[in-house]
Amino acid sequence: MPYTGAARVDAVKLGPNNIRNGKIEYRRQKTQRSGGVLISVPIHPDLVEVLDKLPKDRPFLATQKGAMRSAGGLGNLM
Repeated sequence: MPYTGAARVDAVKLGPNNIRNGKIEYRRQKTQRSGGVLISVPIHPDLVEVLDKLPKDRPFLATQKGAMRSAGGLGNLM
């Protein structure tokens, strides 16, 4: 979540498909009714180093089994 500005509900959905042109891009769930505000954040070099080590076929904050984590579940871990 550091370097993304993402809320838990958005962070659990982020994955390799959200990386575009050196940025993490996603639409905020909070503004979903109005089409979602597009968030586009340059990827910090420290974050690049971490993301490069993660599997490319699942969300960044996936469970050990590779499933998408719930926002509540992430909150419990925090």
